[in-house]
Amino acid sequence: KMEAAEKMAIISGKLVLLLAGGLLLFFMLLFISLMAGYYFSQLFESLFIGFALVAGFYLLLLVLVITIGRKYILPNIESSIITTIFHEADTDISNS
Repeated sequence: KMEAAEKMAIISGKLVLLLAGGLLLFFMLLFISLMAGYYFSQLFESLFIGFALVAGFYLLLLVLVITIGRKYILPNIESSIITTIFHEADTDISNS
């Protein structure tokens, strides 16, 4: 039971750190996107075109992440999770 609790504590700590970093990254991208939207709005003298360019960029990025992510990103995430779980199990077995 202690081994399972230790694994859960390690995984929970990594998850909290990942969520905090993700939240900070989200707000950074939000404000950069707003800045880019207003910059392009002034450049093209149209609020709609400025923010449509930023939205189009994110739409293109979404399509790329979906198409590339299934092949490259998802397997890396899965193997990272499995490695984390079984690496801790290997460490526990070798310490016993």
